[in-house]
Amino acid sequence: IVYPFYADGTGASTICQYEDDPIGRSVREHILAAGGYPAQLPENADHYLGVFVTPDSGSADSTSASNFVAAGPREVNFVARAKDLLAQGRPVTVADVAFGNGSSNPLVYQLFAQQVAVPAEGQLTARLDSEQPVGWALSAYGGWNTASNAMGFALAQGLLAPQMPPAAHKDLLARRYLEDFGYQSNVRMQVYQQLVWPQGRANSGLTTELEQEYTEGITQRMLPATQPVLGDLATQYTYTLPWHRLFEVQVEKKGEAKK
Repeated sequence: IVYPFYADGTGASTICQYEDDPIGRSVREHILAAGGYPAQLPENADHYLGVFVTPDSGSADSTSASNFVAAGPREVNFVARAKDLLAQGRPVTVADVAFGNGSSNPLVYQLFAQQVAVPAEGQLTARLDSEQPVGWALSAYGGWNTASNAMGFALAQGLLAPQMPPAAHKDLLARRYLEDFGYQSNVRMQVYQQLVWPQGRANSGLTTELEQEYTEGITQRMLPATQPVLGDLATQYTYTLPWHRLFEVQVEKKGEAKK
Protein backbone atom coordinates (compact mmCIF):
# COMPACT_ATOMS: atom_id res chain seq x y z
CA ILE A 1 0.00 0.00 0.00
CA VAL A 2 1.71 3.16 -1.24
CA TYR A 3 0.94 6.71 -0.17
CA PRO A 4 2.15 9.41 -2.58
CA PHE A 5 2.97 12.89 -1.33
CA TYR A 6 3.93 15.89 -3.43
CA ALA A 7 6.10 18.97 -3.21
CA ASP A 8 4.40 22.30 -2.53
CA GLY A 9 2.76 23.89 -5.56
CA THR A 10 0.59 22.34 -8.24
CA GLY A 11 1.31 18.82 -6.98
CA ALA A 12 -0.63 15.93 -8.46
CA SER A 13 -2.30 18.15 -11.09
CA THR A 14 1.04 19.06 -12.74
CA ILE A 15 1.55 17.86 -16.31
CA CYS A 16 5.27 17.28 -16.64
CA GLN A 17 7.46 17.77 -19.69
CA TYR A 18 6.97 15.01 -22.30
CA GLU A 19 3.78 13.84 -20.54
CA ASP A 20 0.12 14.21 -21.49
CA ASP A 21 -1.54 13.33 -18.17
CA PRO A 22 -1.36 14.91 -14.72
CA ILE A 23 1.43 13.31 -12.70
CA GLY A 24 -1.11 12.16 -10.10
CA ARG A 25 -2.77 9.90 -12.65
CA SER A 26 0.58 8.44 -13.72
CA VAL A 27 1.52 7.84 -10.09
CA ARG A 28 -1.69 5.89 -9.46
CA GLU A 29 -1.25 3.82 -12.63
CA HIS A 30 2.38 3.03 -11.82
CA ILE A 31 1.54 1.96 -8.27
CA LEU A 32 -1.10 -0.44 -9.58
CA ALA A 33 1.19 -1.74 -12.34
CA ALA A 34 3.91 -2.44 -9.76
CA GLY A 35 1.52 -4.62 -7.76
CA GLY A 36 0.76 -2.01 -5.14
CA TYR A 37 -2.36 -0.15 -4.09
CA PRO A 38 -2.65 3.64 -3.70
CA ALA A 39 -3.40 4.69 -0.12
CA GLN A 40 -5.84 7.49 0.57
CA LEU A 41 -4.53 8.11 4.08
CA PRO A 42 -0.85 8.20 5.05
CA GLU A 43 -1.37 6.14 8.21
CA ASN A 44 -2.53 3.17 6.09
CA ALA A 45 0.60 2.99 3.93
CA ASP A 46 3.41 0.44 3.85
CA HIS A 47 5.53 2.65 1.58
CA TYR A 48 5.72 6.38 0.83
CA LEU A 49 6.39 7.83 -2.61
CA GLY A 50 7.58 11.43 -2.52
CA VAL A 51 6.98 13.10 -5.89
CA PHE A 52 9.09 16.21 -6.30
CA VAL A 53 7.39 18.37 -8.91
CA THR A 54 7.09 22.13 -9.46
CA PRO A 55 4.64 24.40 -11.31
CA ASP A 56 7.32 24.77 -14.02
CA SER A 57 7.77 21.04 -14.60
CA GLY A 58 5.77 21.16 -17.82
CA SER A 59 8.54 23.00 -19.66
CA ALA A 60 11.73 22.82 -17.58
CA ASP A 61 14.71 20.71 -18.65
CA SER A 62 17.49 19.80 -16.23
CA THR A 63 19.82 22.15 -18.10
CA SER A 64 17.52 25.14 -17.43
CA ALA A 65 18.87 28.08 -15.46
CA SER A 66 16.22 27.39 -12.80
CA ASN A 67 18.05 24.16 -11.95
CA PHE A 68 21.16 26.03 -10.83
CA VAL A 69 19.84 27.83 -7.77
CA ALA A 70 19.95 27.22 -4.02
CA ALA A 71 17.31 25.12 -2.30
CA GLY A 72 14.21 27.11 -1.38
CA PRO A 73 11.11 26.50 0.75
CA ARG A 74 9.77 23.86 -1.66
CA GLU A 75 12.89 21.70 -1.39
CA VAL A 76 13.24 22.31 2.35
CA ASN A 77 9.62 21.34 3.10
CA PHE A 78 9.71 18.28 0.85
CA VAL A 79 12.90 16.89 2.39
CA ALA A 80 11.60 17.68 5.88
CA ARG A 81 8.55 15.52 5.22
CA ALA A 82 10.69 12.66 3.90
CA LYS A 83 12.99 13.01 6.90
CA ASP A 84 10.08 12.86 9.34
CA LEU A 85 8.80 9.63 7.77
CA LEU A 86 12.27 8.07 7.75
CA ALA A 87 12.77 8.98 11.41
CA GLN A 88 9.62 6.96 12.13
CA GLY A 89 11.15 3.96 10.35
CA ARG A 90 8.88 4.29 7.33
CA PRO A 91 10.30 3.48 3.86
CA VAL A 92 10.43 6.46 1.49
CA THR A 93 11.12 6.58 -2.24
CA VAL A 94 11.72 9.88 -4.04
CA ALA A 95 10.69 10.42 -7.64
CA ASP A 96 12.49 13.60 -8.71
CA VAL A 97 10.39 14.71 -11.68
CA ALA A 98 10.78 18.48 -11.48
CA PHE A 99 12.90 18.57 -14.64
CA GLY A 100 13.06 16.51 -17.80
CA ASN A 101 16.25 14.51 -18.42
CA GLY A 102 17.88 14.87 -15.03
CA SER A 103 17.69 15.60 -11.33
CA SER A 104 16.72 18.75 -9.53
CA ASN A 105 20.07 20.10 -8.30
CA PRO A 106 18.51 22.06 -5.40
CA LEU A 107 16.63 18.95 -4.25
CA VAL A 108 19.71 16.70 -4.32
CA TYR A 109 21.73 19.27 -2.38
CA GLN A 110 18.96 19.41 0.22
CA LEU A 111 18.70 15.61 0.43
CA PHE A 112 22.36 15.50 1.43
CA ALA A 113 22.29 18.61 3.60
CA GLN A 114 19.83 17.02 6.04
CA GLN A 115 20.75 14.16 8.38
CA VAL A 116 18.35 11.59 9.76
CA ALA A 117 18.59 8.78 12.31
CA VAL A 118 16.59 5.82 11.03
CA PRO A 119 15.35 3.19 13.52
CA ALA A 120 17.11 -0.19 13.15
CA GLU A 121 14.02 -1.87 11.72
CA GLY A 122 13.84 0.78 9.00
CA GLN A 123 17.53 0.75 8.17
CA LEU A 124 18.37 -0.44 4.66
CA THR A 125 21.95 0.70 4.27
CA ALA A 126 24.87 -0.56 6.32
CA ARG A 127 26.17 2.39 8.30
CA LEU A 128 28.32 2.59 11.43
CA ASP A 129 27.08 6.00 12.51
CA SER A 130 23.67 6.76 13.97
CA GLU A 131 22.81 9.43 11.41
CA GLN A 132 23.19 9.66 7.65
CA PRO A 133 22.08 12.06 4.91
CA VAL A 134 18.45 11.69 3.94
CA GLY A 135 19.63 10.84 0.41
CA TRP A 136 21.26 7.61 1.62
CA ALA A 137 18.34 6.65 3.88
CA LEU A 138 15.83 6.50 1.00
CA SER A 139 14.55 3.18 -0.30
CA ALA A 140 15.07 4.52 -3.80
CA TYR A 141 15.64 7.63 -5.87
CA GLY A 142 15.05 8.38 -9.55
CA GLY A 143 15.52 11.56 -11.53
CA TRP A 144 16.39 10.58 -15.10
CA ASN A 145 14.58 11.08 -18.43
CA THR A 146 10.79 11.62 -18.48
CA ALA A 147 8.66 11.94 -15.36
CA SER A 148 7.04 8.54 -15.85
CA ASN A 149 10.36 6.82 -16.51
CA ALA A 150 11.96 8.35 -13.43
CA MET A 151 8.98 7.70 -11.19
CA GLY A 152 8.32 4.16 -12.45
CA PHE A 153 11.94 3.11 -12.00
CA ALA A 154 12.18 4.66 -8.53
CA LEU A 155 8.91 3.08 -7.40
CA ALA A 156 9.88 -0.42 -8.54
CA GLN A 157 13.35 -0.01 -7.00
CA GLY A 158 11.83 1.20 -3.74
CA LEU A 159 9.35 -1.65 -3.42
CA LEU A 160 12.11 -4.19 -4.06
CA ALA A 161 14.65 -2.53 -1.76
CA PRO A 162 13.88 -4.71 1.31
CA GLN A 163 14.95 -7.76 -0.71
CA MET A 164 18.35 -6.27 -1.57
CA PRO A 165 21.54 -6.71 0.46
CA PRO A 166 22.51 -3.38 2.07
CA ALA A 167 25.63 -2.95 -0.08
CA ALA A 168 23.68 -3.57 -3.31
CA HIS A 169 20.97 -1.16 -2.23
CA LYS A 170 23.47 1.62 -1.56
CA ASP A 171 25.27 0.88 -4.84
CA LEU A 172 22.03 1.28 -6.80
CA LEU A 173 21.32 4.58 -5.05
CA ALA A 174 24.87 5.71 -5.84
CA ARG A 175 24.44 4.93 -9.54
CA ARG A 176 21.25 6.96 -9.69
CA TYR A 177 22.79 10.00 -8.02
CA LEU A 178 25.89 9.80 -10.22
CA GLU A 179 23.91 9.42 -13.43
CA ASP A 180 20.79 11.49 -12.80
CA PHE A 181 22.38 14.29 -10.78
CA GLY A 182 26.05 14.13 -11.72
CA TYR A 183 25.92 13.39 -15.42
CA GLN A 184 22.48 14.32 -16.72
CA SER A 185 21.99 17.57 -14.81
CA ASN A 186 25.57 18.81 -14.80
CA VAL A 187 28.36 17.03 -16.70
CA ARG A 188 26.47 16.31 -19.92
CA MET A 189 25.97 20.00 -20.70
CA GLN A 190 29.57 20.77 -19.74
CA VAL A 191 30.75 18.23 -22.33
CA TYR A 192 28.50 19.78 -24.98
CA GLN A 193 29.71 23.29 -24.18
CA GLN A 194 33.40 22.48 -23.89
CA LEU A 195 34.07 19.50 -26.16
CA VAL A 196 31.30 19.32 -28.75
CA TRP A 197 29.86 22.68 -29.80
CA PRO A 198 33.08 24.76 -29.99
CA GLN A 199 34.49 22.35 -32.57
CA GLY A 200 31.22 21.52 -34.32
CA ARG A 201 31.60 17.84 -33.53
CA ALA A 202 29.08 15.01 -33.34
CA ASN A 203 27.19 14.05 -30.18
CA SER A 204 25.92 10.70 -31.49
CA GLY A 205 27.10 7.97 -33.86
CA LEU A 206 30.50 8.47 -32.31
CA THR A 207 33.75 7.11 -33.70
CA THR A 208 35.94 5.07 -31.37
CA GLU A 209 38.40 7.94 -31.02
CA LEU A 210 35.75 10.57 -30.31
CA GLU A 211 33.92 8.31 -27.88
CA GLN A 212 37.15 7.75 -25.96
CA GLU A 213 37.81 11.48 -25.77
CA TYR A 214 34.29 12.18 -24.53
CA THR A 215 34.50 9.35 -21.99
CA GLU A 216 37.72 10.77 -20.60
CA GLY A 217 36.14 14.22 -20.47
CA ILE A 218 33.13 12.86 -18.58
CA THR A 219 35.33 11.03 -16.08
CA GLN A 220 37.36 14.18 -15.40
CA ARG A 221 34.24 16.25 -14.76
CA MET A 222 32.23 13.84 -12.61
CA LEU A 223 34.15 14.37 -9.37
CA PRO A 224 34.04 18.21 -9.38
CA ALA A 225 30.33 18.11 -10.29
CA THR A 226 29.32 15.73 -7.51
CA GLN A 227 31.89 16.20 -4.75
CA PRO A 228 29.91 18.87 -2.81
CA VAL A 229 27.22 16.32 -2.00
CA LEU A 230 28.71 12.88 -2.72
CA GLY A 231 32.32 13.33 -1.64
CA ASP A 232 34.77 11.17 -3.59
CA LEU A 233 32.09 8.65 -4.65
CA ALA A 234 32.54 9.47 -8.34
CA THR A 235 36.10 8.09 -8.27
CA GLN A 236 34.79 4.63 -7.38
CA TYR A 237 32.91 4.27 -10.67
CA THR A 238 33.59 4.22 -14.41
CA TYR A 239 31.62 6.05 -17.12
CA THR A 240 31.03 4.81 -20.66
CA LEU A 241 28.68 5.63 -23.55
CA PRO A 242 26.89 2.35 -24.37
CA TRP A 243 24.79 3.79 -27.20
CA HIS A 244 27.73 5.70 -28.70
CA ARG A 245 26.09 9.03 -28.01
CA LEU A 246 26.10 11.57 -25.19
CA PHE A 247 22.46 11.40 -24.19
CA GLU A 248 23.01 8.60 -21.67
CA VAL A 249 25.94 7.26 -19.68
CA GLN A 250 26.58 3.85 -18.17
CA VAL A 251 27.82 3.94 -14.59
CA GLU A 252 29.64 0.87 -13.28
CA LYS A 253 31.61 0.23 -10.12
CA LYS A 254 35.34 -0.13 -10.70
CA GLY A 255 36.45 -3.75 -10.85
CA GLU A 256 32.94 -4.89 -11.80
CA ALA A 257 32.74 -7.44 -14.62
CA LYS A 258 31.36 -5.98 -17.86
CA LYS A 259 27.90 -7.24 -18.74
